Amino acid sequence: MYTVLIQGPIKNHRHVNMLYEHYTMKGGHVVIHTWDSDEAQKLEYPYTSLKLEEYNDIIKFNHPLSSNKILSSIYYHIKNVATAFDNFTSTMPVIKIRSDEYYSDLSEVVEYLLKNPNKLVCNNVFLRKQSEQPFNISDHLLGMSYNNMKNTYKTLHTFFDNFRLLTNQKDIFSEEVYESLWGKKYFGTQNLICRSFLMNLGYTKLDDINLVKENCHCIPVSELGDYIIMNNHKNERFDSIMGKSWPHNNTKYGENRIW
Repeated sequence: MYTVLIQGPIKNHRHVNMLYEHYTMKGGHVVIHTWDSDEAQKLEYPYTSLKLEEYNDIIKFNHPLSSNKILSSIYYHIKNVATAFDNFTSTMPVIKIRSDEYYSDLSEVVEYLLKNPNKLVCNNVFLRKQSEQPFNISDHLLGMSYNNMKNTYKTLHTFFDNFRLLTNQKDIFSEEVYESLWGKKYFGTQNLICRSFLMNLGYTKLDDINLVKENCHCIPVSELGDYIIMNNHKNERFDSIMGKSWPHNNTKYGENRIW
């Protein structure tokens, strides 16, 4: 009825094994797609992976939450999700989750996708108001139809690969390029995913934030059962089972910022 795509670097193989078992038990078809690593080789279940290639300086930029230059997750995230579809054997709706997170109850996400196959579903982790960050969604949990997610990420992957080839490669993640293209020194993956999704729906003029409200749907964390949510830039872990809850009433984390 649906596919759960567990995606991203594997830091704890036991956690990913648990995810596979949990979502399989819940009726999902589970796909694990990651990067080659010693930890991935310890998995007890089938997975596919990519060799993590470093592209010199293009993968570094000043993240607003870090004083130092760090590896950019943007290109790697897009590449990893896009290539996951090369190995898919199912065309059911897809729910993408991070390999280091957990949501015990995806039933509301599944139900909404089945009734609204052309919508994008996300949760509200670090979600921002459209007036603050136009075309912002949360990419901690994403649900789309198979074709919509495949086309969304394949389009972005092609864009980034062509951009790298057509320009000085180290410019792709430089502050100057970000500022000239988007008016700021940092631009999140979330906005790019949303724009690519809308473009693949057929919208050619992406200048109206009402398109987000009309085509995207947010399900709060509070409706997804128990959870583990990671904020890696600040080394924070929110684990409802262990008693450290996501700060539902703290707008600092975007919990109440639903369009």
